[in-house]
Amino acid sequence: MIRDDGRVLEKRLAQLRQRLRRLYLGFGAATLLIIIGFTALISFGADYLLDLPRGVRLVLLATTVATLVFLTIRRLVYPLRRPLTDDDLALLLENAHPELQARLISAIQLSRHADDRSWNESRALIDSVVAEGRQLAEGLDLRRVVDPKPVQRRAGVATVLILSAAGVLAANAELAGIWWQRFLGSEIRWPQKTFLRLVLPTDDPAIFVDEADGETRIRVARGGSLPVKVEVEGTIPETVELVQQLIALESDGERIGLDRRIPMQRRGEREFQIRFRDLIDSFYFHIEGGDDNDADPRVRVDVIMPPEIDQIQVDYLFPAYTGLPNKTEYQGNIDAPIGTIVTITARTTLPLEQATFLIDGQDVGNMELVEDRLVRRQLEVIGTAQYSFQLQGQNQLRNQKPGVYAIRAIKDQKPSLRLYSPSRVQIDATPSAVVPIRALIQDDYGIAGVSLRYRLSGAEADQEYSLVPPQLVGETGSSRLAAYYPLEIGQLQLPDEAGVARPLAEGDTLEYFLVASDFQATSAGDPIPNEGETQRYHVDVVSPGELIRRINERQVRLKEMTRSLRGLQQETYQEFEALRGLFADGSELQPADQSRAVRIEIDQNRVTNDALALSQELAGLFQTYLFNRLEPGYQIDKLIGLVDELAREGGYLESYEPELFSEVVAIYASGQLGELEMTGKVLGLVQLAQDVATQLSPDAYQALARGRKSPEASAMSEEFNLAADRQKAVLATLETLLTKMEEWEDYQEVLQLTRELLDLQRQLNERTIQELNK
Repeated sequence: MIRDDGRVLEKRLAQLRQRLRRLYLGFGAATLLIIIGFTALISFGADYLLDLPRGVRLVLLATTVATLVFLTIRRLVYPLRRPLTDDDLALLLENAHPELQARLISAIQLSRHADDRSWNESRALIDSVVAEGRQLAEGLDLRRVVDPKPVQRRAGVATVLILSAAGVLAANAELAGIWWQRFLGSEIRWPQKTFLRLVLPTDDPAIFVDEADGETRIRVARGGSLPVKVEVEGTIPETVELVQQLIALESDGERIGLDRRIPMQRRGEREFQIRFRDLIDSFYFHIEGGDDNDADPRVRVDVIMPPEIDQIQVDYLFPAYTGLPNKTEYQGNIDAPIGTIVTITARTTLPLEQATFLIDGQDVGNMELVEDRLVRRQLEVIGTAQYSFQLQGQNQLRNQKPGVYAIRAIKDQKPSLRLYSPSRVQIDATPSAVVPIRALIQDDYGIAGVSLRYRLSGAEADQEYSLVPPQLVGETGSSRLAAYYPLEIGQLQLPDEAGVARPLAEGDTLEYFLVASDFQATSAGDPIPNEGETQRYHVDVVSPGELIRRINERQVRLKEMTRSLRGLQQETYQEFEALRGLFADGSELQPADQSRAVRIEIDQNRVTNDALALSQELAGLFQTYLFNRLEPGYQIDKLIGLVDELAREGGYLESYEPELFSEVVAIYASGQLGELEMTGKVLGLVQLAQDVATQLSPDAYQALARGRKSPEASAMSEEFNLAADRQKAVLATLETLLTKMEEWEDYQEVLQLTRELLDLQRQLNERTIQELNK
């Protein structure tokens, strides 16, 4: 130590030592107070707002205690117990006063050797240094060594936190006491802030809510829905959850499933909702939200099987107009004609209290309860709709999703008619002609009648043709009939302008159509039949001479068709002969030759089709002669009756039926009808064209195809020879046909000249008679 009377240097160092220890003490105490205040505020706020679990609170308590102990040792005990030597203080002073230039530390260290004899030689120097150090120590400012401001600032922060914590806790003394106990690990609860009130649908007739033994139980039908609503009182939580636990039924009792948390949807400010749909399994549930999580009340939902349809029987009583036999079906969908009476009988899975019948979702009355599981309802099919059953069982539950069944009302369709003959909408006819009407009538349930109606073109009223009843193939009441009408133009009587009935004359146009009716009737039994009709057909009445002139024009065109057909067959035959000559040595067809053979087949098929068209035109020419009675004689009427009879017996409807003409040709050839000059010649033309169209040309085509496909050269040659023979036969027949057509033209010219001479003679006779009468 320094030896001097005033001990100035020692006092100054002692003052600095005390000042440092006070600052350490203040800094450490302020730090502890900051930790205490901050922990109190954070712990109080977090626990109050978040309702911290006990484990979290215990961790927070342990952390706080450990922190305080650590800071006490680190900031109080250690700094206060640490020795501060004179050398440490001197160095601290010299750091704060650089102008000392190590003279203070030198003075302190030299003063320790003041009594050491070995330093006598330098006593003057030592005393001088020590005196200088003493002098310097007296003027030192200790505040430059340690600044108190950081300690003051920390003390200020500590004061604010401690006062804030004290203020908050004092203002919430009751809550502060709870917090302190919870902070120390107690299970005491905060006062509840949120209250959830469960609202169950007690007014829903499909949901049954019971309170028994303090437990809330809900019964709801399987497949149904359950709405759950929660009303909030107090603090509104951010989320409200429904906690569900499924119930599994096992042999030894019930097993409760794990919690399933389902967020509820917010509706309005204080309302949360959720709806269970298509319920299958029973379950428990409770509501949690905010600090209301005590699982009270806990609700049990029992999902119970409601009554359902097990089997449906539908008995059909069809209206008389359908002619259908009654029947029974075991499925719910109904397909029936309008007016059908159906009886629906349904069996259910559970006993019923009542059953309501619904049409298109509308209640139309209760069903008859035949037995506790059997209900019945009768209705008339009047339109397309849907029906279902609303069942209420003896367990008070209703079926949630009634099955919907269809009623398809089948409307009775009006009869459909197709007129096959005449094939054209407008034809020419003489005043003595017969129009061969052939038609097919069809109806879904039955045809009541068929009639032919006519009028003069432009007249207002239709008349019904009843002189000759129709010849019907099939019975009235069936769903398909063929009608044959020989409409005699000469027998029709039509009123003239004066209202006097008269026959059709040249220049008149007859309009006719067929009408068919069915058996449709209303449910009251009044007949209201459906009627169907054909389009309007027209007959222009012309003189026989005018009709023959038009026939001659057609014949010229037909001869040109025949020539063209002969030319096509000639080209086809020549092409085939050229191809056939390549294989005279028995070689096989090459790919290029195969293509030539295919083209020949195509051309031969064209011959067949053109010949068929020609025969159809010639058949029309024959019918024009026949049905217009252009050739006099009773044989014509006999032939008309024969054609009509053969058509009805064979079921022929088309104007041209090859089979029908083949029969007519065979009968005519047998001589049963005698000799028909004009009509017989035309019938011969038809037969020649038919031979080409139905026999010779098809045979040639088939032989060509078989030969081209034959794997052996001998078989190919045989088929090709047959094809060539048939082609030559076609050419020979067409030559014959052309010859007969030319003969026919010559005959027609002679006939026309004869008619003109007869007309001239008639006119001469009329003038002669007039002159004689003068």
